[in-house]
Amino acid sequence: MALSKFTSSFALFVAMPAVALLLTSCGGGGNHIEQGKKMLEGKQWDRAINEFNEAIKEDPKQYYAYFGQGLAYANTGHPDLAFASANQALALKPDDAGSFCVRGQAEAELNQPQQAVTDMTQAIQLDPKKAKYVALRSYIYATHEQPELAMKDSETALTLDPNSVPALVSAAIILDSKGLHEQALGAIQKAIAVEPGNTTVQKMQAMLEQEQPQAQ
Repeated sequence: MALSKFTSSFALFVAMPAVALLLTSCGGGGNHIEQGKKMLEGKQWDRAINEFNEAIKEDPKQYYAYFGQGLAYANTGHPDLAFASANQALALKPDDAGSFCVRGQAEAELNQPQQAVTDMTQAIQLDPKKAKYVALRSYIYATHEQPELAMKDSETALTLDPNSVPALVSAAIILDSKGLHEQALGAIQKAIAVEPGNTTVQKMQAMLEQEQPQAQ
């Protein structure tokens, strides 16, 4: 189906919205962590990594620096480093939902879907009202041939947040696989309206639009 080629684009798609996870309090290494936050919010990933590295030098027991570092690595195509950083964060703070989410994203990119689902489920259990976590688990299911579970999570995520781009994309993948191209295109168009600069979703929209004449 048209969207099947996007099963390997997890990092390109899901890592961008994760910056919102950073809007929490932090402990030692505060100045570098605050600067790291600003770099993440501005999508200056390399500068963010440098700031979090400095924070770790000041306080190697600061889980938040490893979390931010992992998030930056996830956005620069380094899932192995993102995984390692998330592990460090979780060793220091085992109940941090955001770090489970980052590790789950890394595992999905490393083609470890079972581990990714396990970590995303842990994030959901820790923060069940966070639409992002449910939506990302839906996306993992959708890109690893578990459409029923994917659609269930997508619907739950969209109930929590009607503008959840990962949930909308997950729904589009499932609808497209069922031959429901117009509905799939509608979901992608809504995702584009929410995140007009998301190039991966733009490519998915183009593919569906090209497929439309064949489907009619």
